[in-house]
Amino acid sequence: MSKNQTLEQELAAERLRCAELARENASLRDQATHLRFAMESTGMGVLDIDIENDIVEVSDRWLELTGYERGEITARQHYQVLIHPEDADSAVADLEALYSGQNKVHEAEYRLLHKGGHWIRVLTRRIVPERDKHGKPKRMIATHIDITDSKQAEDDLRDSETRFRVLADGAPVILFVDGPDGGVQFVNRTYCEFFGTTPEEVEGGKWHPLIHDDDASEYLRAFLESVEAQVSFRVEVRLRRFDGAWRHAETIAEPRFSGDGQYLGHVGIINDVTERKLADKERERLQDQLLNAQKLESVGRLAGGVAHDFNNMLAVIMGGVDLALRQAESDRLHATLIEVRTAAQRSADLTRQLLAFARQQPIKPIAINLEARLDAILAIVRRLVGERIALSWEPSPSLWPIVMDSVQLDQVVTNLSVNARDAIEDVGAISIAANNCSFDEFYCATHQEHRPGDFVCLSVADNGCGIDKSTLAHLFEPFFTTKNVGEGTGLGLATVYGIVQQNKGFIQVTSEVGVGTTFNIYLPRHLGVVAPEPSAPVVARAVATETILVVEDEPALLRTFSLVLEEMGYQVLAAVSPIEAIHLAEEHKGTIDLLLTDVIMPQMNGRELVETIQVQLPGLKHIFMSGYTADVIATQGVMRKGVSFLEKPFSSDELGEKVRLVLDGLG
Repeated sequence: MSKNQTLEQELAAERLRCAELARENASLRDQATHLRFAMESTGMGVLDIDIENDIVEVSDRWLELTGYERGEITARQHYQVLIHPEDADSAVADLEALYSGQNKVHEAEYRLLHKGGHWIRVLTRRIVPERDKHGKPKRMIATHIDITDSKQAEDDLRDSETRFRVLADGAPVILFVDGPDGGVQFVNRTYCEFFGTTPEEVEGGKWHPLIHDDDASEYLRAFLESVEAQVSFRVEVRLRRFDGAWRHAETIAEPRFSGDGQYLGHVGIINDVTERKLADKERERLQDQLLNAQKLESVGRLAGGVAHDFNNMLAVIMGGVDLALRQAESDRLHATLIEVRTAAQRSADLTRQLLAFARQQPIKPIAINLEARLDAILAIVRRLVGERIALSWEPSPSLWPIVMDSVQLDQVVTNLSVNARDAIEDVGAISIAANNCSFDEFYCATHQEHRPGDFVCLSVADNGCGIDKSTLAHLFEPFFTTKNVGEGTGLGLATVYGIVQQNKGFIQVTSEVGVGTTFNIYLPRHLGVVAPEPSAPVVARAVATETILVVEDEPALLRTFSLVLEEMGYQVLAAVSPIEAIHLAEEHKGTIDLLLTDVIMPQMNGRELVETIQVQLPGLKHIFMSGYTADVIATQGVMRKGVSFLEKPFSSDELGEKVRLVLDGLG
């Protein structure tokens, strides 16, 4: 083969190799193009770093992310310039771990300096694909994903959550968020304070407040209906606080749903409405008291309106009966008159009871040693309750004194004892006790029926049939009674209530059916000294020779009083009006020893009449009498200390005794 042929063969072979290389280069270019397209399509910025020669090849996306031109950043500058100073130390440490082979792949978040001067957040992933024979890294591939917007959204969400928690924790109501599985997702500080827990203890768990057994079914019903109907619900329940106390709470919650209708849980509030419930209860109690007071006032007005005329009529009846008794010759007539007087006296007592509970009865309050007074009246009480009932009296030592009309105190003890007796069917026991007690403002705030101050508690307890709740609500209403017709007027406890209220006290009643009842009467403590009760003066059986001027505007009553006094031996000057009385006093030639006058009369009242006649007859002794109620008499200025007064109706004996006492200077 010639030399030329050989050269041509070599040239042909070279051309084939060149063509092969060209095809390989084209294939590599195609692969590189495909790789670049693939990298660009991921949205990641790619860096191909030649570590030995400090050369960096970057993708178009990386240039777009950072704002730099190709060739502006070297590998060294990538770490020294672009990475935020606060992230540089950790970046270098991560890089060294990667170079040393401790990590095959490394991922981290860094802040990179944009060419425009602001910082962007990137998620970077690095790998060292090539090392030399000594294991030293020659090449590193890194990818950057811009997470600035997502990180900003996370920061905004975190700030929003922080603001929400600050606002929620400052809210005075209890806030909560539940998940679909019943787990607690969020609670505020008020929630934790109320239930005595912490967010860490409940959030993420399934802890829930304890609902009262009586309210649980209602709460569950409202909850399930809320989810089914996709509407909010409102329900009041009792919840137990961390201290064990049950509180009334109003729960308002709304269910949450996803776009496809999946239940996500509830968000709601809990309002502690205990104080409102207590206020409502107190308002109801005050409303009941107001209604009772209005009933008492209505009956009181009725009693006060008829008391004067009724008492005058009773006084005529009682006076006439007393006169007839002195003249009755047959035993049968005498017995009949006694029954009439007894009926009249019972009618008078009934009027006094009406006026007592209406707080219109004239009273004479004095300082009383309760122990001594009860010792004196218990003999009467024992006869009233009978032998089948054991009666005990247990006063505490050193009882405080009280100020009260002694007759009213007798009425209270007697009425309560008789009421206790009637509650015992066969044999039983009644216990009367007294003790000192004091209540401060704090105690009264939680015991609405009490009042602050020092009191003496008079307690009357029995082991009788007890009183049910429905009856307790009407216990002190006038004419309310559980007794059979003819066995009671329904004024006994109403009288007790009126007397206690009149003396600025209060009553507490506790009872259990089949066990018994206890009445606690709280009467204000008297801080003064208790003077011994004066003994009743002895009325001497003197011969009645004095002259008495009787002034009464009711003619029938004037005749009765005049006849009774004349029957006793007195000389009587009778006047049906104050003007007539003044004329009689002026014209009478002899001595007038006593003026017995009504209080409420036409022309002038009894006090004015006394003052007018005393101008002519200085020092004239006088007795006032009236059938009007205490509030009316009080306006006339006659109920002063040392003034002699007769409350109509009164018997002939009471009239004679009072007249004699005043004439003898003893009354």
